[in-house]
Amino acid sequence: MRIATLLSAAVLAWTVCTTISSQARAEDGIFNLSEVDCLTLNMYWEARGEGEIGLRAVAHVTLNRARSSLFPDSLCGVVAQGGQNANGGACQFSWWCDGLDDWPYDMAMWRAAHSIARKVMLGRDLDPTGGALWYHADYVTPYWASSYMQTVQIGPHIFYR
Repeated sequence: MRIATLLSAAVLAWTVCTTISSQARAEDGIFNLSEVDCLTLNMYWEARGEGEIGLRAVAHVTLNRARSSLFPDSLCGVVAQGGQNANGGACQFSWWCDGLDDWPYDMAMWRAAHSIARKVMLGRDLDPTGGALWYHADYVTPYWASSYMQTVQIGPHIFYR
């Protein structure tokens, strides 16, 4: 009987931990961690060396895209867009399709990006990009750049809407 009770308690604890680990409670709501993690990964790989303002800018572009009818309606969908199509369709974010390991190696930077991601998702951070949906590094000139209005340059990234 004692073994059955312990086993039941272990199953209950595992179920609770699994449920809690798939969601993060914030003051104003519950996040699906996969969405927070997709946003954080994008911030980390696109702007980890650019300081807080660069991380915020990438977070806002990603969120702006998820809110736009031009892009997938989830953060993970925005981050992965184009990468699911092996027969064409360019990746929206180069790190997604570069073939390298996407596991973050700088955990302090990961934690900083994760904190910013949660603030952005809660609407507690002003968009430094002026509503941008696109950006590129300043050392390239993509064919589409002249089709949009430049809003700002933050670090090595130029933003457009």
